[in-house]
Order: sequence, then structure tokens, then C-alpha cells
Amino acid sequence: MQRALILVAMAATPITARHSSTAASHALVPVAVCVSSPTGRPVAHEIQLKTSDGLKLTASFYEPKKRSPGAVLVHDAGASREELSSIAEKLYKQGFGVLTFDIRGHGESKSSKADWAKLDKTKRKTLWAQGMRDVRAAADWLLKQKTIHSTSLSLLGHGSGCALVARHAKEDENVISLTLLAPREEDMGFDVRGDIEDLTGLPTYVVTPRKNGAATMVNEANARAGGHPYIELLLATQKAETVLDDRKVPGKVSHWMSEVANPRRGRN
Repeated sequence: MQRALILVAMAATPITARHSSTAASHALVPVAVCVSSPTGRPVAHEIQLKTSDGLKLTASFYEPKKRSPGAVLVHDAGASREELSSIAEKLYKQGFGVLTFDIRGHGESKSSKADWAKLDKTKRKTLWAQGMRDVRAAADWLLKQKTIHSTSLSLLGHGSGCALVARHAKEDENVISLTLLAPREEDMGFDVRGDIEDLTGLPTYVVTPRKNGAATMVNEANARAGGHPYIELLLATQKAETVLDDRKVPGKVSHWMSEVANPRRGRN
């Protein structure tokens, strides 16, 4: 689906939904747990999400004090939601309601049937593909919260998480922006490059190491956009081992996402 480029017009045009999610309703498993943070840091409520195939996922919800845009963050394969906590906290301070979660087989979402560390390469690829249901459950739940605008969803993925959020963005009209940290052209059987090109017009922010081929992918995708580049590129510092090790990334990412979700606020 071609999307109208809205980067220039955003300052005067409110964000609207593309279509309602067609995914089945996903129930929230009642859990009244509050995850405490050190003094001065945001506090996230620990919840459990239920996927369409009956799995329970552990998640952290940074609930805003007033109705706000929503953001779902998806971690890399083999990691957990904790790797994105710094970005989650920055986004919360920028006025987002943020949901981070452990994908099936990861972190606190591990089970006897799904444990990433115990799977071979083939089974890992299958499990990651099933993670699309996890992203859908997270997005559906977040947009149903009273403190979240139901048609304003920003997605962020890290590493292999980029494959999941890019594919979900193609299916969910409520997605207003996409942030990809260290994406790869092909990942876990997903054609990430193709999905990004299919999303022409969707504001996209890519953060990549200087030696990663993602920069070339971004430049070629923008060139195909007919003179209307929709992807903004940030090269991580050479001293950083990963993009998450670059201390400027959380601030840069949260500011860009806020500019897209809150066009009337102006630049800080």
C-alpha cells in the first residue's frame, strides 16, 4: 500500500487512523504488580498479555497521567524487554504511554514449551515468526487503554525486532511511525527491506552502526520514493559496540518519535 507522505504537512495536520486492527481481541490477564524504579525514574506496571493462541506474555506498561499517544517497543532475538528500558523511560517523559514486553520464549515469557536458549536455528526462526502474534496482542491491548489515543501507535524494534514491527506496520492502520534500531535486510525469514519499501510514506527513523548495510538500504528506499524521502537515518558513534551502547540514541529516538506523534508541540 502506498502511503501519502505526511512529513511536511504534519505540523498542521492531525494524525488519523488508516484502519482498525483486524486482529482478534486479546484479553489482559489480571496482574496487580508495580515495578519500582530508582528515585526520579518512571514507574512501570507489570502486566500479562494474552495472545490469540493462548500464550501469556510478561509486559511493562508506562501509563501516562493523561490521554497520550502509544508506543510499543520490541526487543532483539535472544534478549528481553529490559534492553529497551532506557528508551521506554525517555518516551514516557516525552508524553507517551509505553508498552514493552518479552516475546514468547524470552525473558519472563519463557515457558516449558518455548525457551529460546534451548531451540535450534530452525525452531528459533519458527518461534520468531510466531512473535507476530505477540506484537499484535501488545498493540491491540495498548490501544484499548483509556489513557492512550486509539489511533496513534508508534512502533520501535531492535535487531530482529525490526522485522516484527515493520511487518506489523503493514497490517495496522493505527501505526503513525516506525523506528528501527540496527535492522538487517533479511532477518529470521522476514524480508525487512521489502516491508520497508512497501511502507513508503510512513515516517521512519533508522539507527544503524556505520559498518551495517542498513544505510545503503535506507538510501535506496528513499530514492525509490520518487523524490519524497520518508526515512531519516542516524549513524551510531563508532565507539559504540551496539546502537544501544550509544548514549545519544535514547534521546534522539524519543525526540524524533515525539515530533511525529505530537506535531503541534513544535521542536523542543
